[in-house]
Amino acid sequence: MFRKKNMQMEEKIDHLLQIVEELKSKAPKRNCPVESPDADLKYRSLYIDSQKKYENGTRVRSKVIEKLKDVILISNLAKATVAAVVEPKAASKRKRLTKRIKKK
Repeated sequence: MFRKKNMQMEEKIDHLLQIVEELKSKAPKRNCPVESPDADLKYRSLYIDSQKKYENGTRVRSKVIEKLKDVILISNLAKATVAAVVEPKAASKRKRLTKRIKKK
């Protein structure tokens, strides 16, 4: 690494700094440094916000599903009521009509 054994301390430090600078220039660039506390705080707040949005979305979907179930239940009850109330009347009318037709 050090070519000359007689290099002075300052020269060695300069040489090491030059190597570090070369390595830095070859390293990929990052948008924000890892050691930045602001970036870490911003990341955490974004993560928490996204979790809250996900949880709220899940709650909204479950409420919509519950309301949809209620609508289906009411619809089925209405159909069953119509079938129980209207169809027997229609069936009794058919019986009367059938009796009249048979008498003729």
